[in-house]
This record gives sequence, C-alpha cells and structure tokens, in this order.
Amino acid sequence: MVQWFAKQGIAVWSVKEGEQRFENHVDKLTNYIRFWQAAGESEKTSMRTKTRLGQIVQEGCFRGDVAPYGYQLQKQGRMNKRNHELYEIMIDEDEVAVVRKMFELYFMLGYGSHRIGTYLTEQGILNRKGNNFTNVTINHMLKNRAYLGILRSGETESEIFPELQIIDPHTFETAQNIALQRSADYQERCIPLNTRGSSLLSGNIFCGHCGARLTVTTNGKKYKRQDGDITTTVRTRYVCYNRTRHAHLCDGQTGYTVSKLDSVVDKVIHDIFARLRDAPKDTLIAERYAAQKAEIQLQLTAARANFQARAAEVLEYETEVLKVIRGDSRLNSDLLNKLYEQAKEDAWAAEQAVRQCEAALQTSTERRASLAQQFDTVQSWSALYDECDMATKKMIAASLLRAVRVRRNYEIEIDLAIDCEQLVLSYDVFDKKDFHSAA
Repeated sequence: MVQWFAKQGIAVWSVKEGEQRFENHVDKLTNYIRFWQAAGESEKTSMRTKTRLGQIVQEGCFRGDVAPYGYQLQKQGRMNKRNHELYEIMIDEDEVAVVRKMFELYFMLGYGSHRIGTYLTEQGILNRKGNNFTNVTINHMLKNRAYLGILRSGETESEIFPELQIIDPHTFETAQNIALQRSADYQERCIPLNTRGSSLLSGNIFCGHCGARLTVTTNGKKYKRQDGDITTTVRTRYVCYNRTRHAHLCDGQTGYTVSKLDSVVDKVIHDIFARLRDAPKDTLIAERYAAQKAEIQLQLTAARANFQARAAEVLEYETEVLKVIRGDSRLNSDLLNKLYEQAKEDAWAAEQAVRQCEAALQTSTERRASLAQQFDTVQSWSALYDECDMATKKMIAASLLRAVRVRRNYEIEIDLAIDCEQLVLSYDVFDKKDFHSAA
C-alpha cells in the first residue's frame, strides 16, 4: 500500500524512518524486510491475544455482550484486574425449557423450523423482545454449540461445562445430521423432509430397479352402496417417479400399497428392538470404543506427518528470505511473500488437524459415554415405538433404517443406519440376511 502511494506521487513519511522511498532495488529490499518484520510482530501480538482469549473461555468465562437464548448473565462476585465485577453465564430455567422443546420437536417429531415457530406461537411462547420466533432464529439455535455447554472465542472452544449443558451431545449431533440431510445439496437423504401423512417410510424408500426415491400418492374410488349412499375408498401407495413419468428408465412395478409395505418394515423394526434388548451392552460398547480409538490414532499419525512436512516447508521459505537479502535467490520478494504466507496457512491448518486428533484421544471417556447413550436411546425408542404418533415413528424408522429398497412382488432389501450397525451388527448379534425378506 505504501508503495502504491509512492508510485502515485504521494509522499509518505514515518516519524522514525522518515520518507518512505521505493526508488531503487535497495529501497525495495529494505522496506520489504522492515514490513516483513513488522508483520511478524503483528502476528505475534494477534497470537498472544487469541491465546489469552482462548484461556478465558477455557476457564469458563463468557465472552460477549448478550447471552444466547436459554442462558442469562449474573454477577457472582468475580472481579477483574481493574476491580470491576464481571458477569457469569448461567442457565435460565424459564428459557431452557423452550430450547429443549425446540430440539424435541426437531429431533423426535421431525418438525422443520417453520412448524416449530408455528407451534411456539400457538403456545404463546415469544422471544425476549416479545415477538414470535422466526425461522432464521430457530435454525441458528438448533446449530448453536453453546447448548452443549461449550464456550467459544473465535475458533477456540472450551471443554463441555456440565453446569451449562442444555442439550446432550448425541441429541445435538443427530439434529445436525437431520439439518444436513434436509439441505438442498445433500444427495443421500434418508430423513423425511416432513413428517406429515400416514406413511412410515417417506424419505428413505427407493425403487429396487432404478434407484429412484418413491413418493407417496393418494387416490380414492367411489362406490354406490345398496342403500344408495356413496362410499369413498382411499388408497395410499408408494409410487416410482421414473416408472410413471419415464417408463423407459425403470422396468419395475409402478406402485406399492403403503399399508402392506409398512407392515413388513414395522415387523423388521420390532425385530431390531427385540434383538437389541438381548445384546450385551458393556461388551458391545467396549469393542466399539476400541475400534474408534484405533481409527483416531491412525488419523493422528497421518496428521502429524503432514504437519511436519508443512513446517519444514515454512522453514525453507524463511531460509530463502536470507538469500533474498544477500541477492542469491532466484525468487522475487513479492512471489516469495505469497509462497511464504500460503505455507504458513497450510502449516497452521495441519497443526489444527493434529490438535483435533489429540483432543479426540483425550476425550475417550466422553466418546464411550456417547456410545452408551446411543445404545440407551435406541432402547428407549423400543419402549416408545408402539405408543407414539406417526410423526415420531417416522423419525425412529429413519434413524434405524438408512434405506429401504423394494422390487416387484414386494421383495424388500433394508440397509441399517450406521449407528445401528455399529451398536448391534459389530457384535454379530444378528445376520444382515435376516433383513432381505419378501412380503
């Protein structure tokens, strides 16, 4: 920027260095070295600031003006260096019930942000300003990691503080997976876009011939009874779009009766629950935990090797700077600066990957507890499934079954969701062949 001013004929003066000139090669090199050193000092100051702010959130101190919905700020007697009393973040008991209700509607009933907002309005629940919750606000709240009991400062996150946790990690991560699958760009969705209607498998049922997703259609036929009254019989079917609109793309059956197909899948779900109840929880969790730990260890080894390579590259460019000063380098200062900055960014990203893997290894107790919680969640679904409404059944089915493919004569093939495979199939409780059945 200073060089641009000089080229435009605008004199730039510094109190300490005098006029900034770029008239010859020596001026350019001198200014490059000086500004490079200043940039280094600026980066060090920035790193010290980020480090201290990161330490503040690691200590459980909130950084921000307004607490997220579900929390409140209160003075608890803690003083800073200037003897000013600081605010502490705490759970707001009135608001926390609303936050949990949002996640319950989203996670268990499959509500979207619009339906959640409508539900809250009907219940007379308003935000802090006395207005209705908007879709944008609800979506932001469903993605807010603060509800896990985590405090943030920029890219730094604290560990989970149990006293600040509103939503458990399993529920939160499941909600994020639902949001991801409902996004427009996601290609392998198995979660229903909405949970309206009476069909069990809307969202994760596919044609076994062409692979297209089946849609639900309803039609009715009218019959005249002997007494003269008209009776309408409603028929609901899963229909292959390719077969109905582009027959040359599919040689399968046009449609499948919803009640007939759902009854078969319903039996499979009950079988999963029955077999899971007999699974040895402690042994199963221990085996799965050991497999996860080994996988993370491999990732850590690869990340460390990548970081060492990137760090060596940064060192090479720093050495090249000395060659530029002596006039021995083939690289010009501008190109070297770009390469050096890119190398530093790559090294920083590689270092972050190493730290993430190391943190994952250190949180072994939390991961094991998460696996146990997933196991308990599926078992709780077992007790809930027969008593809940259709919206909840749809979400349970989508969580258990990744995809259901149906072919002519109701030949059915079912892929279990990854969590169910890890929790049950990893211990060889049952054989996948049990789920390749014909109605």
